[in-house]
Amino acid sequence: MQLYSCVIIEDEPLALEKVELFIEKHPLLTCAAKFYHLEEGWEYLMHHAVDIVFLDLNVGGYFSFDRLERDFISSKIIITSAYPQHALKGFELNVVDYLVKPFTNERWESAVDRAITALNTVGKVVAIKSEGRTVRIPVKDILYIEGMDDYRRIHTTTHRWMTLQTFGQLEEMLTDTSLVRIHRSYMVNREHIISYNAKEVQVANTTLPIAAGRKI
Repeated sequence: MQLYSCVIIEDEPLALEKVELFIEKHPLLTCAAKFYHLEEGWEYLMHHAVDIVFLDLNVGGYFSFDRLERDFISSKIIITSAYPQHALKGFELNVVDYLVKPFTNERWESAVDRAITALNTVGKVVAIKSEGRTVRIPVKDILYIEGMDDYRRIHTTTHRWMTLQTFGQLEEMLTDTSLVRIHRSYMVNREHIISYNAKEVQVANTTLPIAAGRKI
C-alpha cells in the first residue's frame, strides 16, 4: 500500500498536534517532518520530496503565500488559516485546499482526498537532485533530457532543471516510461514527439539527432 509523505508547518503547538494526530490516524499518510518556523520548513521542502504539505498561512510573522509566489514547490499544498478572506489568493497559487480553523476531521479528510487525487492524476513522478535540493517532476511534463558535460538538463513544459545525475541513473529511474534514449547526449519523451525520421526527431520547437542504431 502506497503511503503519502506529509510535512506540517505550523507555529501554534495545539494546531500542529491536531494535524499530526489526524495524519497518524489516516491509513495512507505518514508524517515526514514538522516545523514551527516557516524558514526551517521551507528549507526542508527545498531538499526533500514531499507529497502533501499542511501549511499555516501566517507562521511566526511570515506570510506563507509570499514563499509560494517566489518558489516552485511540487508538493500538494493544503493551507490552514483562521483568515477565510485569503482563500481566493490560495487557489490562484494552485493550493489543493484551504482549511479555515477550526476545522473538523471530516473537513480535513476531504482536503486530503483532494490532494491524493491530484497526486494520482499527475501520474508517475521522478525525483531528481537539482541545485542542492530534491525536485519532483511529473514524467508526462518532461520534453527531453540533454547531456551537457558533467550535467544533464531536463527540459519540461514549464521549467528547465540541471542535475549531476548520469544518463544511466536517469534511465534506471525512468524505466517503463515514455522516455527513451536516442543519442549519447539525449533522451526524449515519445509523448511529446511532433515528427521524426531515421536521423532526427522534433520535440516542441527543438530538433534532436538520433544516433545510428537507436530507435524511437
